[in-house]
Amino acid sequence: TLDIGLVPIGNTNSGILNISNIGIVNLNLTGVEILDDTAGVFFISDHEEILPADIEPGDSRWTEVQFAPTGPYEYGATVMFYTNIEPVIVWIQGSGVDPAPVLNSVSDVPDDQGGWVYLSWEASFSDAAGEIAQYGVWELNPDEEWVSLGNVPALQEPEYLFLAHTFGDSSDTGVYWSEFMITAHTLLPDVYYESE
Repeated sequence: TLDIGLVPIGNTNSGILNISNIGIVNLNLTGVEILDDTAGVFFISDHEEILPADIEPGDSRWTEVQFAPTGPYEYGATVMFYTNIEPVIVWIQGSGVDPAPVLNSVSDVPDDQGGWVYLSWEASFSDAAGEIAQYGVWELNPDEEWVSLGNVPALQEPEYLFLAHTFGDSSDTGVYWSEFMITAHTLLPDVYYESE
């Protein structure tokens, strides 16, 4: 089994398949095929360069399998290597993860005389790998426009906390509802992820 692991949706990661000849005669690899990949997320890009291949006893060859998940699911497929003796079958798997941050809570700041809340969010999956540069904190204003409240540097922490000022305050006359969003920004300006 080759487990490529957790990969953010929209990204690509790879794993190495090593084919060893543990027999006493040459093993001739004539072809390779990915089967049962209904989502089309696994690829072998260099198989034309390595096949056909004649592997002597005790020798081995390797190929790279790429995994590009399209959703937050577990994926699996079968790689079939065709040989002069019998097919070599390997199960491959990987999981797609959503790289967006998750806004966990919005809580009132006690005894502040109104207008302040704490925002707590779970880091983007890509933060731990150093692929997130910063987080943006946003609030929806009364005109239904997103307004930036500030930025927080990504520090490879599992969770972040931000003190935010709101556009309104609840009082005896009613409750003021605020809507917030967290964005996780990569080093590429046009690649970022939004919380739901």
